[in-house]
Amino acid sequence: MFKKRDILFFTFYLFTAVLTAQTETNLYRQADKTELNPWVDSVYNSLSLDEKIGQLFMPVVESKSSWKTKIAGYINNQKIGGVLFSKGTLAMQAEMTNYLQSIAKTPLFVALDGEWGLSMRLRDAPRFPRNLITGAIHDEETLKQYGKEVARQCREMGIHINFAPSIDVHSNPDNPVIGSRSFGELPANVARQGIAFARGMEENGVMAVAKHFPGHGDTSEDSHRTLPTISHDLARLDSVELHPFQQYVNAGLSGMMLGHLNVPVLNTNGLPASLSINVGQKLLKDRMGFTGLTFTDGMAMKGVSNQPDMSVKALLAGNDVILGVINQEKEFQQVKQAVEKGVISPALLEEKVRKILTYKYILGVHHVKPIDIRTLNRNIHAPESEWTQRKIYDKAITLVKNNDSILPVRALDKNRIAAVAIGTPEQNTFQKWLKKYAGVNTFQVITVDSIAPLSDKLKEFDIVLISVHSVPAGGSTALQQMIKNAAKSVLVLFDSPYTLDNLKPATDLASSVVVAYDNTDFAQMSAAQAVFGGIGFSGKLPVSAGGFEVNSGIGTQKTRLSYSLPEEVGMLSESLQDVEKIALEGIRQRAYPGCYVMVVKDGTVIYNKGFGNMEYSSGAKVDAETVYDLASITKAAATVPAIMKMYDEKKIRLQDNIGKFVPETRGTNKANLTIR
Repeated sequence: MFKKRDILFFTFYLFTAVLTAQTETNLYRQADKTELNPWVDSVYNSLSLDEKIGQLFMPVVESKSSWKTKIAGYINNQKIGGVLFSKGTLAMQAEMTNYLQSIAKTPLFVALDGEWGLSMRLRDAPRFPRNLITGAIHDEETLKQYGKEVARQCREMGIHINFAPSIDVHSNPDNPVIGSRSFGELPANVARQGIAFARGMEENGVMAVAKHFPGHGDTSEDSHRTLPTISHDLARLDSVELHPFQQYVNAGLSGMMLGHLNVPVLNTNGLPASLSINVGQKLLKDRMGFTGLTFTDGMAMKGVSNQPDMSVKALLAGNDVILGVINQEKEFQQVKQAVEKGVISPALLEEKVRKILTYKYILGVHHVKPIDIRTLNRNIHAPESEWTQRKIYDKAITLVKNNDSILPVRALDKNRIAAVAIGTPEQNTFQKWLKKYAGVNTFQVITVDSIAPLSDKLKEFDIVLISVHSVPAGGSTALQQMIKNAAKSVLVLFDSPYTLDNLKPATDLASSVVVAYDNTDFAQMSAAQAVFGGIGFSGKLPVSAGGFEVNSGIGTQKTRLSYSLPEEVGMLSESLQDVEKIALEGIRQRAYPGCYVMVVKDGTVIYNKGFGNMEYSSGAKVDAETVYDLASITKAAATVPAIMKMYDEKKIRLQDNIGKFVPETRGTNKANLTIR
């Protein structure tokens, strides 16, 4: 129980709000008010009372065609201001969005609950990693680029608002609902990383909405199922839970979601924070200075759904938009009655509706265009998407232990290297990418019984790379024996950093330990490159685990060629589209039976593909494993690059004669040959 002095202190705590400056959001500050204000005035003055109240509601809907009539009823009867789509596919949601916008008098906000992009809700969208993985990244430009790419995809889908980032501090590993949705356990890191991601989104025209204010990270209960309690004192809340939110406000970001949390020290009087004026108005707006749009968390959640007059309470508490009520008609009527009775004043209603319309204008809702379904999938899955996914994993992969500086692996001609994949029945992406760098002997094991016989064979190798994709029952002990038998061992974990806790005896024995966080192809590609120095290690643990402190991470330098897309070196993938056409045309004209094209720029392989066969009539297909006889290499490997460089530096012209540069050819039939 909290004592009287705690309540008195909280009163003083909120009273200091008068000293806090209001922070104008970046989106609002940058808007052209000469066009914005007349549009808001015009639309607001055209709205009936029902239409004004409707702007305050955003139901959660599905994109299935069976929902069309239901959502149309929300638009025509309750005059809703926006929708939050839950699950579906790219095409289904785009088609429904086009329909809904076509029947709405006032264009709708379209929102996404996409903490890791569209794929959190849309099953055929590009899959970005969860926040705990991006929490390993300390390069803010990468996180900002990630936010920009998510926003680009949102705009392709006609989405204006993304309910992300989650900037809850992951201070309780047993939290049943936050977990990998958080960037990590350090408030400063969470703030920095969440803000970088949010800035990227807003710079690309999509509103970011931080959640779950005042902080859902240290709970043992899920607000989807009950009302969790945060029992900390004010000093702790200020230094941990509230810190990322205050930094987010200071950064001028535009959206905030209030969580369904019981926080006694904030004098919530048993109400969820989302319904408490002490939290939504006095703390968030008055004391912390937030001036953007505020949203409730989903009102169908058990943490709030049993509250009477919950929408009215939410609006009085400082929320601007009511999200996902169970009974749209009932809640609409309750708010209307509150307005008519003066419980919600005309001034308060006008303030909220004008703010909503203001951000509709800023986010381009007033210029709604139909989504082109024909090009949608190609536009969403553009090269920028894959490049961003690769970049995230490149920057996240974390080296937490590196005895004798084994990594990146050196002296490839002297070291015999084995790679053992635990938990996969066949050679996987990680092992295939290791082979891009060295002659690696690969093995796969899926049962404990198959680990023991392999352990003895590994004694033949100088370095053993052990990748853990899943651990079979009883596999930890067998893994330890495998590591003991290896001269030098590198343990690569394609799982949560908390796997370090479960495999601590093995990590203690290993020479080097890498945390790759995820078992996706992109994680495996990045880890393989980092092991051999194609990219440097730069990630840091977002949480403490396995005896390694938060922020643990050993940096290394790039020492070899890396593999990526042209976007990595400032080019566009489409700029290389003609390479394949030229290669195939040469085969068609029988200039050669096959060829292999590799394009390298700034130490990165950006094109790498084989065409045709080794012989005209038949023969093996040309691929990355094809071996060519070495002959006449100088003109291709030395002369051509030298000519290219001198041409770029304007030291030669392609129409110049050889005799101009090679005096020995003058007076011969070679003197007039052109460089071309």
